Amino acid sequence: MTIPVVQAPMAGGPSTPELVAAVCNAGGLGSLGAEYLTPGQIEQAIEKIRGLTSRPFGVNLFSPDADQAPAGDLAAVGEFLSYYHERLGIGVPEFPASWNEDFNEQIEVLYRSRVPIVSFTLGTLPIKVMDRLKGQSTYVIGTATTVKEAIALERAGVDAITAQGSDAGGHRGTFLAEAESVLVGTMALVPQIVDAVSLPVLASGGIMDGRGVVAALALGASAAQMGTAFLLTDEAGTNQAARKALLDAQEDQTAITRAFSGRPARGLRNEFIEDWNKSGLKPMSFPLQNALTRPMRRAAAARGEAGVQSVWAGQGLRLLRKGPAASIMLQLQKEIADTAAILDKVFENTRVPVKGTLQMDMDEKPEEITIHCNGRITAESAHMFQREIQDNCIPVSRGKGVPVINRVILDLSNVTHIDNVGLEALLDVWTAGQRKSCSVEIINQGLRGLKRGSLLRLDRAFRRMLALFE
Repeated sequence: MTIPVVQAPMAGGPSTPELVAAVCNAGGLGSLGAEYLTPGQIEQAIEKIRGLTSRPFGVNLFSPDADQAPAGDLAAVGEFLSYYHERLGIGVPEFPASWNEDFNEQIEVLYRSRVPIVSFTLGTLPIKVMDRLKGQSTYVIGTATTVKEAIALERAGVDAITAQGSDAGGHRGTFLAEAESVLVGTMALVPQIVDAVSLPVLASGGIMDGRGVVAALALGASAAQMGTAFLLTDEAGTNQAARKALLDAQEDQTAITRAFSGRPARGLRNEFIEDWNKSGLKPMSFPLQNALTRPMRRAAAARGEAGVQSVWAGQGLRLLRKGPAASIMLQLQKEIADTAAILDKVFENTRVPVKGTLQMDMDEKPEEITIHCNGRITAESAHMFQREIQDNCIPVSRGKGVPVINRVILDLSNVTHIDNVGLEALLDVWTAGQRKSCSVEIINQGLRGLKRGSLLRLDRAFRRMLALFE
């Protein structure tokens, strides 16, 4: 990715092959929400995506843990739905012959198609599924709404974790608690998950523009996952009634409800949700409630009635934009750069300086460079070292009279903080000195001042750095 943006996999219509490909081609990562698609539809969608882009993309499914045992008062729910069925001119509510698609058949399509990235929500994946995906070198992303869930996903073997804040639209990905009891906002959730796991974290929830992306990165996320921000793009499958409702909505007009599917999900507060809340009814379990309301929702979409649809959306509604997805991505890229520049200027006089010295001995032992770091390692300080090495130490080729580095000594003994961007820049330093004959020595005694998050980032960086020299 050239833009740290993941398009959220919005099942039920909004995420189309066209949207997925457009985001990928613009430098982000597009994702197909395939939870409600038949295996044949998933296969066709994957083929279409591959016909529109050569870049990696993702496909999302619900964990098989999402399905709950049948429960609830079917007769009472059916009677409640009868009014809307009659109004929309469709038959009386009936017990669905099929509640949802078979997970095992869906995942078989992803195996056969060798989808590069598979994400999931509402639980974990069976061990045999995870093993098979890993055996095919598939990149696997899980969804967490708490630190406890993130740790469980890391232990299960995922490659990255989506930290879904309570301000996100769509179904809550909670699987180790009642979702309504763990509504942690994105700004609070992301840094806590980043500090608790040693995997890349995607920030999800309420992020609508470049300012939000930069904020997510500052909190330690590797990228921002954005769904609501793409609902009004030309390529999205959002129907016209839903588009109008979204444009008219404000940030305080969403609600988390079980009315449509039986599982908590954030969407526009509308007539159906209000009537359901007044009724005092309890929904059927998922996916039965979802299957029961599906005919009504589809008929409402066809007739242009947003008040009886599940219009899933997050809380950043005033920041919605229309236009081609590529245009939105370009705007995001510019906003990210502009916001970063503003922050650089704001903190220009407040940063704690990092002192670095370069020492070289070229007489009696192999040429080496020692980097002493004190205080905070930020992008600015790490890039300073990078420029120094590239300008003065790394030759374009041997035999030009410029010393060749055979040994790099990185002294981090007096470091108190390392931010994510600083780590990435340090990796650039190490990459600049990469040689098969180059040895790397890390002096890290005395890192007691580092908080857990910085230690975990440092550990990840060391492992990535050492892989460069294998």
